[in-house]
Amino acid sequence: MNEIELILKPTKGILTLFSFFSFLFLLLYVWYFSFVWAFIFGVNSYIIGLILLLVIGWFRFNKLDRLYNWHFKSYFSIAIVQLLIIWTISTPVRTWQIDRSLVRAKEITGALSTYKQKFGQYPENLIDLERQLHVNLPNRTCLGTKYRYEKTKEEDYYYLYFNSYYGYAAHYSPVSDEWVFFD
Repeated sequence: MNEIELILKPTKGILTLFSFFSFLFLLLYVWYFSFVWAFIFGVNSYIIGLILLLVIGWFRFNKLDRLYNWHFKSYFSIAIVQLLIIWTISTPVRTWQIDRSLVRAKEITGALSTYKQKFGQYPENLIDLERQLHVNLPNRTCLGTKYRYEKTKEEDYYYLYFNSYYGYAAHYSPVSDEWVFFD
């Protein structure tokens, strides 16, 4: 069996290998487009568009498979099922990631409050905060984005934020002790 026949009439081993790489690609596809601003084309639009392309490919290769005794539509079937599964679990996972990132950020806000009480001002950066208080703070959210900190000229204020899904950024207000999401 040559390479072309191996692709057109895949074995279980080839389909397993394809499944692995397809799942990885689709997972990264959904994750990447989850950060896109959701005004017109949010992540759901990109997922629906890809599903439509895969379904069109499935129907096209279904005819070719019957005509030439191929099994190429198997690739499309696998990708469609994987994308539907990823799409189904992506919203609860995104919600968990955001909630968990906010909980982890409490370590930073708590350390900033302690630093302010101890030294009378906020630190210049998070590295100084960790060094002075001898703590190890999270620098990345559960989404994979970085926590960002900026000291302001105002003594009772600082900026703590991170990039979130759908093009939003989560900003912490030390005055009101709450997170606000802006696009």
